[in-house]
Amino acid sequence: MSSMRAKPIRYLIALVLVLSALGFAGARLRKQNNWPKPKPFTLVSATYRVGGDGRRVLESTSTMFARNCSSWREIRVFAKTEKVQQSVAKDGNIYDIVNGKLEWASRATPVDEPEVPPSEYFKGFVRTERLFGLTAYVARAEFGPGQWGEFWNTQETLGIPLKTHISRQGGKFQEVTEPLSLTFGDIPDSMFDNLDLPVSFDRASILLKAAERAGQQEFVDQTRALIEQEKKRKEQ
Repeated sequence: MSSMRAKPIRYLIALVLVLSALGFAGARLRKQNNWPKPKPFTLVSATYRVGGDGRRVLESTSTMFARNCSSWREIRVFAKTEKVQQSVAKDGNIYDIVNGKLEWASRATPVDEPEVPPSEYFKGFVRTERLFGLTAYVARAEFGPGQWGEFWNTQETLGIPLKTHISRQGGKFQEVTEPLSLTFGDIPDSMFDNLDLPVSFDRASILLKAAERAGQQEFVDQTRALIEQEKKRKEQ
């Protein structure tokens, strides 16, 4: 496989898994009033690639400044190249900031306060763990033979997993994002400056073509429908 083709497919897989992670927010079944109110926070994380031998290699570090699950900005620095990549959630969508444009990546998780208990909101949760003194509900999703992901969600950081673990090719390729620090506190308005940029769907179109070649037609159809809805909304 050429490097040009491998790169889109790699990003495609990441995009699919991100959408799946956000999809753990389940249907509302009954009103619950005992959820802690989500507060703005700053999350510092490190992402590692894990080979078949278990050796961990640092891929990147990131800092996310989150007001809520649909309003945040993340700054990622890649370890090898020191290249900086920024992503942002605004206007109900998630974008990567690329060459002076907002490249559409997916819909953002709605801010709506849950009306169900955690065991129903975090669908597929298999266990709980403690992270920074908070209860994390570990949700698991299967993406196909030998492919799965786990996502550590908390009520206090609703809709934004604190930790993720993706495994593909029967464990030959793994990616783990570990939280390094979590600080609650207001996010300054300046963090959301300079985001009045043109929106592009060019990269999403490239990824969808790669997805079609990979046989992910259901994902392609759903994502194309979302893109068309977003284009029409922006034309209004």
